[in-house]
Amino acid sequence: MQKNQNLVLPFTLNLLQKSNRPPSIPPMRGEEILLPLRFGEGWGGVFRIYARGLFCLLSVFLLLNQDICVSSPLPTVLAQTSETTKTQVEAEQLLTQGIEQLDAKQFEAALESFQQFQMIQQQIGDRYGEAVALNNLALVYYYQGQYEKAIALQRESMQIFWDISERSGIGTSLNNQCVANLSLEEYQKAIEVCHGAIAIFRNMSDLTREAAALNNMGMAYEMLEAYDRAIGYFQEALLTAKTNNDLAGEVITLKNMADAYSKMGQTTQAEEMEEQAVAISQEIEKQQGTGQIISSNDNLLIRENQRSLVIIVK
Repeated sequence: MQKNQNLVLPFTLNLLQKSNRPPSIPPMRGEEILLPLRFGEGWGGVFRIYARGLFCLLSVFLLLNQDICVSSPLPTVLAQTSETTKTQVEAEQLLTQGIEQLDAKQFEAALESFQQFQMIQQQIGDRYGEAVALNNLALVYYYQGQYEKAIALQRESMQIFWDISERSGIGTSLNNQCVANLSLEEYQKAIEVCHGAIAIFRNMSDLTREAAALNNMGMAYEMLEAYDRAIGYFQEALLTAKTNNDLAGEVITLKNMADAYSKMGQTTQAEEMEEQAVAISQEIEKQQGTGQIISSNDNLLIRENQRSLVIIVK
């Protein structure tokens, strides 16, 4: 199985590693939202953006069954026909094209690309790839404001992840269901599903996505005006980001904390959080200019004036 090295991958996370779901995680359906977003020029705008919800984007290529490619002794299975190779290349191109179109807000074009990608995944019997396609289609509808339609597609995607025991996908779906619920102002429901996401990511020691889910949980409580609880989750997210050497994650979390403190009328604390966010943003920009690796998650993609953070999973 080949990975597309040309995709911009923020928070590069590997969902291609299959893992059995823990028995403690019940079968839950969630909605997954995905979107690749780019900084215009560097990281200077990071501190001006509030991470009001964190989306997980599945942008993966699972055009062949990984286990078969690695372990099957049968040459008839290992050998790829030229037609199969052509189909795989076409699928990769469609997925990459769809992501680029989505980034450019060319929603109808992106919709067509993802639909064609989905058809190929169905034809070759790749259920994981089909779940990815459904995930991407849902994002198109989400950003067009068609939340219910997006949710319906995300539930289909979630069901497939559950059927194939893909724990990573389940957690990602639950995290993004939380984001969808926040958009629909269904804050209690957001809290319920976010608990599941946090549990899965913590069990997997996935600090990046655990921090994302913790931020989303904080957002839900902030919207309910339970500011003390919101700040508690933001503080936990900040500690997780620091542990993970994720400077960008620290900036986003500090901005969320500043927002919560501001709503509480605690201006001094809010200003302190803002100042810390600005300082780290400047450090990120400085490190990027020297070519140093900022963190394991240095491909963070954020769109200006968009209160959201996107995680692309490969």
